[in-house]
Parts: sequence; structure tokens; C-alpha cells
Amino acid sequence: MMIPEFTTPYFSGSAILNTNFDWNFSPADADSLRRINQIEDDKERIRSLNKFKFNREPDDSRSYSLNQKGYIFIVLVSTWLFPWMGDIAAVKLFQLLIHSLLSFLILIQLKSSRQKLLFFFLYIINPFVVYYAIYPFYYFWQVVPSAIAIILLRRKNYSVGFLYLTAILFALMFHIRSTSILVIIVCLLLFPEHIRRLRRWGAFSIFLVLVWFFYPHTEHKHPGHIMYVSLGAYPNEYVQGFSDTVAWNAYRKHTGKQFDYQSKPGMYDASVFFAESEWCLREYTQIAKEEPLMILRNAALNYFQSFGFGHFRSSLSLSYLSTLCGLIIFSFFIYRKNMKAILLISAASLSYILYLPPLPVYMYGSYLLIIYFLIEEIFSEKESS
Repeated sequence: MMIPEFTTPYFSGSAILNTNFDWNFSPADADSLRRINQIEDDKERIRSLNKFKFNREPDDSRSYSLNQKGYIFIVLVSTWLFPWMGDIAAVKLFQLLIHSLLSFLILIQLKSSRQKLLFFFLYIINPFVVYYAIYPFYYFWQVVPSAIAIILLRRKNYSVGFLYLTAILFALMFHIRSTSILVIIVCLLLFPEHIRRLRRWGAFSIFLVLVWFFYPHTEHKHPGHIMYVSLGAYPNEYVQGFSDTVAWNAYRKHTGKQFDYQSKPGMYDASVFFAESEWCLREYTQIAKEEPLMILRNAALNYFQSFGFGHFRSSLSLSYLSTLCGLIIFSFFIYRKNMKAILLISAASLSYILYLPPLPVYMYGSYLLIIYFLIEEIFSEKESS
């Protein structure tokens, strides 16, 4: 799971959510999670995490406004459905059920038994895929727009009403994970070829209205921090190491202040968070001016890794192997003239891939598309019949 400082605002925020939907959380819950993470015995640590319930009536709380609020409601629904379980365990189970449902809906779209068997083993019960299906954070929900895209491709005669309902669901997904925006645009505007263009734009308008209406009134968040950190994913002389800590240490050195999650002001505070991100953006811009070819090289590596199995912090060699695999898969789709596959897989990561390497946790929506289109091309229904 993510570190307590990232997990707590969502789970604690859900536990103490009020009728005004103000986003607050209890720092004491983050302390409790840190203590659980320090348990040396793996089984006992996992058991404690799965039993842990966030405090519904904390003695202290603080506001939070650094991310999208949508995942709070996923936690809320999960704990309502499975109240006898710990909060984190409830979310894991709910996400596993969604994974099973989406997988089943795609499985029944496949015609040949060979396609179904491959999809079952390569995706549905693939331990690598299941690991991220039960990862208790918002990354899992990137898969929903990707799954809907496949269903829309397979069902060519769906109604306008179905497209409008899909637009409503897409608005919810956007508020959970906004990087799915390009897949959403493709699904609403390009794929429903049998639906008149004006009605497609009507569906897209519903999506935009719901996004605007529920959009949180917080400071504008830009990716400066991530852009700077991502430079450390590949060898360079500017940023050493692909880690959030690298950026924060550089910012601490720049300001002469020791910010952390316990300090006041600290890393939970929007003023500190956005100031650090703006500093990172300035540093990134300066580096990009000095080394534009390095930026282009990183973007190319990232792009082809998004067709492979992602980028791995622990192994640059494995990341380069992923680049090679991605280039082969990309070339295969070009050879087969499957532009829809290239369009959708690109859309699943293009909102961040120009600067951020596609870590496996970011690629959950991409894995489904890659596996599905490879099965469809290698074992096409025409060849199976």
C-alpha cells in the first residue's frame, strides 16, 4: 500500500466526512498506520492493516486539499458494504469485486474459447494484475474507462441513452483519477460512429458539466514536482534518484527550511506543497532548456514502456527491456493496422507520459488494453472460426 501520509487523507477523510463534504483527516491515524508498518512479522502486519478501522470521531483533524476527492467515496461505499471488515480490507474486497465484474463483462464479449482462456489466465487471475486490483489507492480505478472502451468497441449498436449513462460514470472516474481523460474523450467523441455527432457532443457535454459542477475549489495543481522527480528515472547530471524525497530534499536545501508531514507549516499544507511544486517546475524548465534532447529521449522511452510492462524504479535494465517489448508491441499493431489499439493504449498514458515514466501502478488501465488487443490480434475470431 501507499505510505501512511498518502493513504490516511482518503481513508480518514471518508471516516469523518460531514454533510458539507469538507475534506478533513486525522493525523493520529497516520501515526497508527506508521506503527503498524513497523511490525516486523509480515503476517501480523498484514493482519493488523486489514483489521484497522480509521477513527470516526478523532480528537484532532486538519483540512486537506492536495488531490482529487473522488476516492473518498470509493472508501465510503466499501466500508458501507462491508462494515464488519477493516477499512483497508473493505476497499481491497470492493476493488476485487469490480475487477471480477469488469473482467466477466469483457470475457463474455470474446467469441472463441481460446481467446477466453487466454484472457482468463493472462488478465483475470494474473497475480501481477490482481496485485494492483487490490492495491488500496485510486490507481486501480484507471481500469474502468479502459474496460468501458473495450465494451463500446465490441457492442457496436448501443443506444444514445447508454452513451449518456456512460458519460455520467466517466465523470465519476475523472474525479477519482483525472489521467483517464483522454480515454474518456476517445470513447465519447470518436468510438460511437453509429451515433450522430451532435448526440456524441451531447454526451460529452454531460461529462463536462458534471466535472465542472463537482470540481473541488482548491488551488490549481500542476505537475511540477512529478516532472522534476521524473528526471531522476534515467541517468543524468541534474537529478539523482527517482524519488519524491529527492525533490523535497532539494527544496529544503533551497529554502533552508526542514518541511515534513509533522511540521507546521508542513507537507500536508497547500501553501508548502504548491510552493515546492512551483520551484520544481522552474528547475525542470531550466533543465529542459539546457538539455532538450534528454527530455525527448525520456519521453520516447516512457512512451514505448507504456506499451510494455512499465518502468521499474528498482531496475533500469528491466525498464529498458520493457521499452524494447513495448516497441515490438507497438510495431506489431502498426503492422496489423490496428490504429484503435494504438490510439487507446496511447490515450491511457499520454496525459503524463511525456515527463513521467509509466510505473506499473500507473498502468493498470493500460495492461487491460494491451492484453485484450494482443489476444484479439494474435487469435482473431476470423482465424479461430
